[in-house]
Amino acid sequence: MSIFTVKSRFTINHTERIVYLLKLLAEKAHLGEERMMEVLFTSKIHDPGKMATPISILEKPGKLSSEEQYIMQKHVFDYFLIVGGREALEKHRLLEWGVDHHERFDGSGHPWEKR
Repeated sequence: MSIFTVKSRFTINHTERIVYLLKLLAEKAHLGEERMMEVLFTSKIHDPGKMATPISILEKPGKLSSEEQYIMQKHVFDYFLIVGGREALEKHRLLEWGVDHHERFDGSGHPWEKR
């Protein structure tokens, strides 16, 4: 469990699932010990931006409204602010994984829509 996830049981479970799945993938890919530790570290700290997300949205059963979806997606930008912005990302490259964890290869992710 991460200190960033204690706010929400759903977020705790989500983080535990992500850590487990990424560990399996890293093992299958034979990444080596150092890379494996990077994967596990970043999987544990990928969601601190959810500290700024209301518990009512984090724990809401069912579909989120478009406004709630926007607030939920904003957790990636909140992560960017929490870790110290561009300067921190330049100093600590692993932090960028958290900033980019909802980006997609086709550029349709959020919040940056990288192409």
